[in-house]
Amino acid sequence: RFHTDWLNMMYPRLKVARDLLTEDGVIFISIDDNECENLRKICDEIFGEDNCISQLVIENNPRGRQSDTFFATSHEYLFAYSRQSSKCKIRGMSLSEIQKEEYKYQDDCGQYRLLGLRQRGAASLREDRPEMYFPIFVNKLTGDISLIKHDGWESVLPKKADGRDGRWMWGKKKCETDYNRLVAKLIKGRNEYDIFVKDYLSNEKGERTRKYKTIWSDSRLNNQNGTQEVKRLLKGDYMSFPKSSAYIQMIIGLIASSDSIILDFFSGSATTAHAVMQLNAEDGGGRKFIMVQLPEATDEKSEARKAGYQNICEIGKERIRRAGKKIREAAGEDAQGLDTGFRVLKLDSSNMAEVFYTPEKVEEGLLDSLVDNIKPDRTGEDLLFQVMLELGIALSARIARREIAGKTVYAVDEDYLLACFDADVNETTIEEMAKRQPTHLVIRDASAASDSVLDNFSQIIASYSNEKPITTHIL
Repeated sequence: RFHTDWLNMMYPRLKVARDLLTEDGVIFISIDDNECENLRKICDEIFGEDNCISQLVIENNPRGRQSDTFFATSHEYLFAYSRQSSKCKIRGMSLSEIQKEEYKYQDDCGQYRLLGLRQRGAASLREDRPEMYFPIFVNKLTGDISLIKHDGWESVLPKKADGRDGRWMWGKKKCETDYNRLVAKLIKGRNEYDIFVKDYLSNEKGERTRKYKTIWSDSRLNNQNGTQEVKRLLKGDYMSFPKSSAYIQMIIGLIASSDSIILDFFSGSATTAHAVMQLNAEDGGGRKFIMVQLPEATDEKSEARKAGYQNICEIGKERIRRAGKKIREAAGEDAQGLDTGFRVLKLDSSNMAEVFYTPEKVEEGLLDSLVDNIKPDRTGEDLLFQVMLELGIALSARIARREIAGKTVYAVDEDYLLACFDADVNETTIEEMAKRQPTHLVIRDASAASDSVLDNFSQIIASYSNEKPITTHIL
């Protein structure tokens, strides 16, 4: 029962997270020992045990937490779950310079190293995969290889060191397809051949990488680094132990696509946004971020409150502004295509006025109050975003404010949507908007200068819809 509140908070969020993930999407969840086991159980239930990519151990406090009773905790966990593991793609690490030295051979296809074709380790016996036990023939004079028997050629079989029959790691069909990658070499000290495979440093997918290990002990992942990072950026101690942007960059860097959308449910000081912008600056990616954070009030006595930050969201927004500016300055000329802008949206009730009267209780005196169906405190931008949501237009789409026939018109995504919410909209305004050939055109019912404007609305639009249909909407 002590874990109930936490579970009730996490479970619905993870359900939503799964629905939001793309087919090849991955969710990473940082957690300490307190709820580690519970998190594993609910993730297995929601995402499926087969979609657990890994449970990583992150050394985030090398000195250890000295307040602990028995052992000084120096780590936390990072769970990684996919929407569908068969479609999930995880990037590897670049090879170290020492590892690259292994690729000491060269041919027309590039640098390569030699790997034994004989299977080693588990399931390496003939009885494990009988179809992968077959002879490969070698010409002793030239070193040529063939899968067809020739007179005088040596037969090479995959034998184990103890004399038992082993197996090749490639089947016969694979050997025929990639025949040019097979190499025969004399075994040192023995007058017999073994078969090797050319393993190239680069292929059509790029340079070879190595898998990340399940224990991360990079000093950049230290939580103290995250604290100092925010201090330097905001010139004050406003957040307690935020994640370092280098840590989040490593996580995001695991995702194969460089144009992914990164969502952080608990954004705090917006470390994830910082990391996304930095990574885009480094590799030219086009990743986008969505930060979600409750406007949790800062403590009245805290340094953050004294600096004017009323809640955590204000800290996060200021960090994004400063981090973006710093990254652009550091990138110099390379920052020309770098997008560090962001848009702030808040959850609110509907823009439409609530009607608490059933039809039979509506009196004639109430009708005047129901003429305008929009709440009086709502702005044009409030209405615009409602329309964008209803039409499925990305909330990150470019918005321009224009003056057309004396009225303010919002142009979204290069005139894909034109919307006007001003009062006294007449035929001239509608006609000028229609001339721009938008896909969608929106006005308010109560904005029309007269009933005749509404009567003529469809006819005006129809006269400009010959080349391209214009869909109209009236709020």
